[in-house]
Amino acid sequence: MERKNGRSSPVPAPESAKALAEEIAAGGTHLILTARRRDRLEELATRLRSKFRIQAEIFEADLSKPTARKKFSTSPRKREIAVDLLIKTPASVNSAN
Repeated sequence: MERKNGRSSPVPAPESAKALAEEIAAGGTHLILTARRRDRLEELATRLRSKFRIQAEIFEADLSKPTARKKFSTSPRKREIAVDLLIKTPASVNSAN
């Protein structure tokens, strides 16, 4: 984390979300990855599947939009996927020292 003028710089959400996905996948947990950019989702899912031998599904959506949230909430059930945990990261995350 960079410090500017004595303050912590935000950690970009895509990077913190990737790190969190890696950590969870390392424990053998299967994931549903969601973001607005399909190309980044595909890249991350492919890497996690290969490195950790997990299932990684993708769902391209902007979850800040109510219609996307509704579609996301019904999609796993339609595909018969049980969701045990949902983690939503904000656009940027401020890190503490």
